[in-house]
Amino acid sequence: MAIVASIGIVAIVAWQAAREALKVRYPRQVLIAQWSPAVWGLAVTLLAVSGSAGILPDPVARIGVMSAMVIATVALVLAPVYLLWRSHAERALNAGYAGGGLVILAAFAAAYAILLRAAGEPHAGVHWVAILLMSWPVLILLLGGAVAPWALNRVRHT
Repeated sequence: MAIVASIGIVAIVAWQAAREALKVRYPRQVLIAQWSPAVWGLAVTLLAVSGSAGILPDPVARIGVMSAMVIATVALVLAPVYLLWRSHAERALNAGYAGGGLVILAAFAAAYAILLRAAGEPHAGVHWVAILLMSWPVLILLLGGAVAPWALNRVRHT
């Protein structure tokens, strides 16, 4: 837990630094990126409430909520991969660091899946989407760590 907490603190600091660095060069895009999770959360909440209140048929609301979850999870998985690749392509990171970031991403995903299975989580063996949905905190931390070199490189080369 101490290792995970220290990685979390580093990722949060990196995310804050990247956000401030990107705000200088891309103020409108950063504003959109900051408000997107809130709008997404509101949409998912409204879908869930409308399904439980009977405004929408329950299967439609469930499909809407699960689709939104899967889309967000795929974005959280692909964003660090893309950012590490772009950082390597722009020579902000060498191949070793970019590859190390991808290995860390894969290691966290595997460790989280193993922990879910060991804890007896009912969704652990059902489907890979369930594992990814439950690993959002780790994915968000890894996104913060991957966006920092890319963002600082963008600001440095303006």
